Amino acid sequence: MNPSRHALDQHFAEPPWAMFQTLLEDETRRRHIFPRLQVLAYESIKSTNDICMGMAQKGDRGPLVVLANHQSAGRGRQGSQWNSAANCNLLLSLLLEISGAGHDLLALAVSLAAVDAIERTAQSLPMECRVKWPNDILLAGRKVAGILIEKPAATGSDLAVIGIGINVNQSSFPPELAQQAVSLAMACGGEVSRLTLATELLAGLQRWLSPLPDKNLVAAQWKARCDMLGQRVSVECGGTLIHGLVADVDPFDGLVLRQDNGVLRVCHAATSRTVRCAPAT
Repeated sequence: MNPSRHALDQHFAEPPWAMFQTLLEDETRRRHIFPRLQVLAYESIKSTNDICMGMAQKGDRGPLVVLANHQSAGRGRQGSQWNSAANCNLLLSLLLEISGAGHDLLALAVSLAAVDAIERTAQSLPMECRVKWPNDILLAGRKVAGILIEKPAATGSDLAVIGIGINVNQSSFPPELAQQAVSLAMACGGEVSRLTLATELLAGLQRWLSPLPDKNLVAAQWKARCDMLGQRVSVECGGTLIHGLVADVDPFDGLVLRQDNGVLRVCHAATSRTVRCAPAT
């Protein structure tokens, strides 16, 4: 058994939300995760990323983690919504000072940290996590987690707000999402501790971001988790929809797409989104 998981289970498998902040503070201190980490846990707010962005504008340079039991205006990439049922999922944002990390490298490293945390916590998963460029974590082809990375304006290029949403104990999804989304509980056949997952996620983020490992290591490990290479995709890149085969994923440049006319096109994670993936023919 994972020793950190055992220590948390001695508190509660799933503590009341009112205790979440104190228990997470205790566990991160015990495991020396992000020294001087400040933890804020809210019952309901618009967006955990918004709180971190606001704190950065006031001069806070982190490390600061903000959690919510419910978000009324959660955001995904490119203006999309992140809808999450209350009282059952992990909604977390981390404000962190990171030097020398471009958006694309940071997105890949954060994805790997999330995969590590999920598999360390939900040890009865019948399948391994896969990643989809630029920010999705998948279980059997269905989205279990998403990432939103933002840079606070006018506070220095070395600050990042890393938002992560993980479907943990949600038992069902709206009809329009039922075929695309899944939760850890649905995949495992039983509830998963959000407190354990939050602790493992912060530990994973520390491993992958403090300091950032070599970009080639990040790229290699991310590609080992990705099924997109060689697939035919449609990508909305800089407002234009393009089609082609995924030739590569570069941690600095982004998705390298071989278009139907043979020309290579680089799509950056900050300005692109995958519209559709289909197996290459």
